[in-house]
Amino acid sequence: MGAEGRWSDKASHLSPNQFPTDSYLLWGADIRYRIQATDSATIDLFAVGSNLADEDARPNTSFLKDRAPMPGRSIRLGIRTSF
Repeated sequence: MGAEGRWSDKASHLSPNQFPTDSYLLWGADIRYRIQATDSATIDLFAVGSNLADEDARPNTSFLKDRAPMPGRSIRLGIRTSF
């Protein structure tokens, strides 16, 4: 289980031909559960969430920030086995 927060301040000290960007805060979380099926086989169940607040994030270092922001909210559910 884990949680993550990533904050980026607004860009105000700009070089020529750069545009200012707003600050943003991205939240993420994940949870995993392992089932020991047999002595050698395991089953992992997991859920991973990214940008859970669906924040509009545009990193100042990206040359595509005005056309393509970072991805919005996403949630992945999965199952993985190993033997």
